[in-house]
Amino acid sequence: MNLDARVPFVPPFPTSEFHERVERMRKAMRFHKLDAVLLTSEANVEYLSGFWTLFAWNSVSRPWHFILPLDGEPIGVIPEFGEY
Repeated sequence: MNLDARVPFVPPFPTSEFHERVERMRKAMRFHKLDAVLLTSEANVEYLSGFWTLFAWNSVSRPWHFILPLDGEPIGVIPEFGEY
């Protein structure tokens, strides 16, 4: 089966939009005195990072996370598959 026929392609937002979303989040983090946020839900990870995949949320035993520190680069925590 051709996955492209089942799942429409949604282009990621521009890099400038990513930076604006990160800055809005960091503004809220400063207001609430948070050093970092850990995003664990599909909707929140997709919204903030722009990362979308058909397979990321199918496994409850291998969760995907996104960490946004107040300072520094965002971190994607993505499990390896097939490794023990």
